[in-house]
Amino acid sequence: MHIKSIKRDSLHQLENDIFQQAARKVGLIIDVRESCGGFTRDNLLTMLTQPVHAYAVPRGGSVGYPKNRKMYATWNKPATITCNQNTVSNA
Repeated sequence: MHIKSIKRDSLHQLENDIFQQAARKVGLIIDVRESCGGFTRDNLLTMLTQPVHAYAVPRGGSVGYPKNRKMYATWNKPATITCNQNTVSNA
């Protein structure tokens, strides 16, 4: 997945791409080479590293984890980020 800029629109596009195109993949490579920067690095890292912090167990039901408690849909497989000397700012 390529991120052109570390801005809100690119972050939302990445989130859509990850869970539509990469869902069945075994890992993820995020390419921020030539990125013009931005301000959403912490949001991206939250998406990639968000820990499971609670489980919901309905009475008589099985263990579940409601997605509506997470800030983003979470990637829980291997991931790496590639950058270069032209990656600037928050990227």
